[in-house]
Amino acid sequence: MDQRIIIIIILLAFLYLILYFVPLGLYFTALFSGVPLKISDLIGMRIRKIPPSIIVNGLIIANKGNIIVDINDLQAFHLAGGNVSNIVNAMVAAKAGGLDLTFQKASQADLAGIDIC
Repeated sequence: MDQRIIIIIILLAFLYLILYFVPLGLYFTALFSGVPLKISDLIGMRIRKIPPSIIVNGLIIANKGNIIVDINDLQAFHLAGGNVSNIVNAMVAAKAGGLDLTFQKASQADLAGIDIC
């Protein structure tokens, strides 16, 4: 009986670690929103200490606004100290307003301290 309890505790701890590194809810949200995302991307974000929800939500907003943004660019921008949601929202607003605002221009402005929203 004692061995079963130890095995159950070990399995629960292992399940917790798997669910921590692979946020399945976020993966399915991206999948149903039409954002191509791999589980390995989510695991990589967790390992690099990037909150996956920030990147995935930015990708979803960009996808809904018909903006093409690379997941690696968003991760690098976040690691550089940028605000992902601000630049994605600015790019969507600029496209809706007929302006040409690329990811590079938006990220440079945000990192320079210019509020682009």
